[in-house]
Amino acid sequence: MSQTSVQIDVVIPDTMSFARSFNRLRVFIQDGPEGDIEEITAEDEEKAALTGVVSGPWDLEDLDLHLVIDGIPYVVPFQAPFPVSLGRAIERVNAVCQSELASPAGGGVKLESVISGRESYIDVGGPASEVLGFIDETEARGKARRMHTCGDTATYTFVDTQGDTEWLYYTDLYNSETGASSEMSDPQAIDYEGLTLPDSVLTTCKIRLINKSGGYIQGQGVRFHVASVPYRIEIPDSLDEAFIMDHVPSVVYTNAYGYATIQLVRGATYDVVFEGTGFTRKIVAPDSSEFDVLNLLTEEDDRFDIVVPEINLLIRRS
Repeated sequence: MSQTSVQIDVVIPDTMSFARSFNRLRVFIQDGPEGDIEEITAEDEEKAALTGVVSGPWDLEDLDLHLVIDGIPYVVPFQAPFPVSLGRAIERVNAVCQSELASPAGGGVKLESVISGRESYIDVGGPASEVLGFIDETEARGKARRMHTCGDTATYTFVDTQGDTEWLYYTDLYNSETGASSEMSDPQAIDYEGLTLPDSVLTTCKIRLINKSGGYIQGQGVRFHVASVPYRIEIPDSLDEAFIMDHVPSVVYTNAYGYATIQLVRGATYDVVFEGTGFTRKIVAPDSSEFDVLNLLTEEDDRFDIVVPEINLLIRRS
């Protein structure tokens, strides 16, 4: 499978008729023709979540729980030679991740992402995962908000930023008040089969944010908008500039340590936007395996000068 950004265009033929019956657009995916159909939207954005199906206490001596939360990996070691209670397991996970990621759900452990929406992600593994009951479902993504529909709009565009080339996409119209829904659309297959970017083209952009008090800044969104991709970079013939500009991930959120990473295209120009701050800069991703975006930002001329006003101060002598 190949993760990419998928755009779904939905055209409603009789807008006024549908507007009287429905007020939401829902989007569904199917992992291949034989897979289950699953909605990837909800009334509000939802976090990624997984719940262990085995109730505690658990024998976890010398076992590790491997987690990837919103793209950030963690290893949670359990060393106690005695059964670990539900409360103790939750405390251990949250202490290692420095965030309230784990909570009780019945007798099992529930894990939730820090952020919400389709960018949120959880992956569970390691020898402790099966003991805790993460067996059939070991990864999950959050859900996007359902699109609101209105009578004067005929075309709607939904972008699944965490799509996949092997998925089939379906849509329907839904009434949030009555629960009524229209017939589901025919499946839309994605025609980007096999198109992936090689590692030689990519660089890992690292972000670590700390406030003036030395504390980590958690949940800060950083967006990367592709401005241009130079043709001089070596890419497969099947990948053109438009494909790269449309399918490089665009946003990451810092974790409990103020840390995030994102893969960018070497030599490409990006507009970097720190959400909610008004801070925007343009960078060129370097031709290296990794880089620190803050180091690169400080090297760029922001075209601002420090002005020292000439002020005459009266000195009191008595």
